[in-house]
Amino acid sequence: MKFLKCLVFLMCVVTLAAFAEGNQEQSGKATAIRFMTTETDPVSVEADKYIIESFENAYPNVKVFPEYVTVGDVFEKILLMAATGVNPDLVYTGVGEAKSLYTNDVLEPVDDVIEEIGDIIPATLSDFDGSYYYIPTQTGTWLYWYRSDLAKRAGMPLPQTREDVKSLVAKMHQGDMYGYTGIGTNHILNVITPILYIWNSGKYIYNEQGTETYIHTKNREITKEVLEYLLDLSKHAPPGFIGTGYNEAGMDLVNERAASLHSATRIPSWVMSTNPDLLSKLNAIPYPTAHGAEQVVWGAMNVWVLFNNSKNTQGAKNFLTHFMTEDRYIKFLHSVPVHLIPVRSTVLTDPEFLSNPVIAQFKDVISIVTKNYKNLKKPATERPGMVFEKAPATWRGKVAADYLNRMYAGKVSVDEAIDAIGAEWNRILSE
Repeated sequence: MKFLKCLVFLMCVVTLAAFAEGNQEQSGKATAIRFMTTETDPVSVEADKYIIESFENAYPNVKVFPEYVTVGDVFEKILLMAATGVNPDLVYTGVGEAKSLYTNDVLEPVDDVIEEIGDIIPATLSDFDGSYYYIPTQTGTWLYWYRSDLAKRAGMPLPQTREDVKSLVAKMHQGDMYGYTGIGTNHILNVITPILYIWNSGKYIYNEQGTETYIHTKNREITKEVLEYLLDLSKHAPPGFIGTGYNEAGMDLVNERAASLHSATRIPSWVMSTNPDLLSKLNAIPYPTAHGAEQVVWGAMNVWVLFNNSKNTQGAKNFLTHFMTEDRYIKFLHSVPVHLIPVRSTVLTDPEFLSNPVIAQFKDVISIVTKNYKNLKKPATERPGMVFEKAPATWRGKVAADYLNRMYAGKVSVDEAIDAIGAEWNRILSE
């Protein structure tokens, strides 16, 4: 079935590519640029439209064709497209995926674009064998979001430790208000929180080569401690929360059903659009550290990559520069304020960027990320200077999410969950 879906997808892409090239031939002069992205929400699409119109006005002989796709199986589809030569010029993806595409020898270096942009924060860049093959666009992160008004009422306005969080969650659980909620439904995003807590306990997920996981062996004690802590928090979550997805869990907080959760920096945008009166009652902290560990924050960074078989390499590079500069870049960042944090140093203090009211209110949340740029991590980049290209296949696999949910439901023990997840991840890393 997955192969059939990929085949149908590929046929659609071939048709679109033929349309773009036909359009190009009919114009006699115009050249086409195609890009693919999984950012399909209306505000992101509207920002893309603005940037595309601006670019086409600046480069009237170039037409840009966006392709919006869902997250599921997208990387497999990109690899299939690259193998058959019908890939777009540009893809919006992650760093681990960029490394895999580089390994498959399908990417064009973009050192000249990075130099032209001029102020990309070095901590957001990783070179592959001496050259850069992606353009970082933004980084969000994951935080512990909580109702600050309820925390003040409980006498705990700013929790500092994991024990503080446990105590606060219990105190906020009153009547119809649950103290905590979480992400379930076998979703890859429910794996982020335990990973972050392991890092913030001073431990790694993988060995130095990225060929083995330590979660069930060398670092088992910390993994167990983290999962037992999360299991304690889940006792104050709504019944059946393991059937709750990423958006639904966020809405539990936004709609005042739950008082806290671990989630992405997209929360303020959801509150602004759904329940703006709640904005002044929200706060967030980074995941509390333990065992003397240094603070680590999740680097939810997305990047542009350029394929080396592009028929308009310079045009695609011009589009990347256009996207990342002046009001176009700020338009992109403002499409999901606070969630899209700049990777350009000068933009962090740009009055136009700071003028957004949601950004102004949550500037301290943004500073959690900017003060910890050197400790931004995702599984693929948990070791400095390294990119583990197989890492996304481990934590994004269904086994980890499934066993975490079974643990929350009381169907397996913490130890059984650790063993199952560790064995599956090592199987993937050994292939």
